[in-house]
Amino acid sequence: MAVVFAMMTSYFLSRTLVPTMVHYLLESEVELYGGVEQEGSSMITAIATATSDSSAHSSGRWRAWLILLAVVAVLAGAFQLLPAAAQEYIGAWLPKSIYDIPQEFRENRAATILSWARVVAFGLLLTALVYEIFQNNWIWRTHQAFNRQFEKFRRFTVGSWRWRSSIVLSQPRSR
Repeated sequence: MAVVFAMMTSYFLSRTLVPTMVHYLLESEVELYGGVEQEGSSMITAIATATSDSSAHSSGRWRAWLILLAVVAVLAGAFQLLPAAAQEYIGAWLPKSIYDIPQEFRENRAATILSWARVVAFGLLLTALVYEIFQNNWIWRTHQAFNRQFEKFRRFTVGSWRWRSSIVLSQPRSR
């Protein structure tokens, strides 16, 4: 029965979620494989036309960071407006330094600043790494390098199989 449910789930996801994610995540890769992008469906094209010159592009980045900062501020404010029981429930899942900064800061100022500096540094490093990977197309470059090496290996093995089969077939058969 578990196999049936697993197969049904797999089929459902392969017909719904996977095509949608492929459409949005891989639309910039269509041209690599000789395809043609659909008119009007490209999110990247819409963003690129909205931020065509460099000043608009940099203001678009600042706008995105300001929106992110506003969302974080609204979430923090909404957390403070929750009843005490809800704050305790959510707080049980979060590290104490996230929701009780003033108390921890008063108790051990240097350790709190250092721990938050580590979190910010890790976040910046992770963001820079992801940006570098996508900016330089490392995923597709790695994929293409693997394909080149695999094709060399395949040609070698097919050639050696043909060579071996020609030796075996050219030998006279004894009866």
